[in-house]
Amino acid sequence: MKKPGCVVIGIVLLAIAGCGKTKPKDRKEVFPVHGSVWYEDKPAVGAEVTFHPVGEHPIKATCPYGAAGDDGRFALSTYGGGDGAPAGEYTVTIVWPGPPPENSPGDPPPDRLNGRYNNLSRAAWHISVKPQANDLDPFQLQ
Repeated sequence: MKKPGCVVIGIVLLAIAGCGKTKPKDRKEVFPVHGSVWYEDKPAVGAEVTFHPVGEHPIKATCPYGAAGDDGRFALSTYGGGDGAPAGEYTVTIVWPGPPPENSPGDPPPDRLNGRYNNLSRAAWHISVKPQANDLDPFQLQ
């Protein structure tokens, strides 16, 4: 005879196993977006690229994000795992975190770019994500 607790656990596990198989109604279709980030002809390893949807309230917007790997390349993620971004118009910001401060270990690392590319009102890039695979031109930082 099964214990009641085992039955409850079994039901919960079955419910969890079913998660992720259906697309939640509030999720938009996404398309692959790949690019690279360079600084002085070298990959900007760890640079964080964020796509901000044009016309959406900044606090309510879902912003696709990617981080440059050792080769400078990134893949955007909206819902996870490099899934891509919804089709549309975006303003792009980039932050390149430096090493954490030695005397203030709890503080965030400084931006190696001193905020030059992290301001939506003076963003250097405006990108259109098409409903297809998107391979972007490299982002060249100065």
